[in-house]
Amino acid sequence: MAETSKTEKAFDEWRRAEAKYADYLQSFAADGPPSKVKKDSAVELAKLRSRADAARHSYFKRALK
Repeated sequence: MAETSKTEKAFDEWRRAEAKYADYLQSFAADGPPSKVKKDSAVELAKLRSRADAARHSYFKRALK
């Protein structure tokens, strides 16, 4: 069985982080803008976006060497 490279692992982590963000965003705005935005929802969206951005950065840092 072939070992997964660090670049492939970084890519997988990026895609999982993007999927988590997309899932939360879908539940947050499934029917358009919510009538009221709760602080917890805004914070969670920001955290998930930040994690996805960090994972993307990590992937490209490895892939572009």
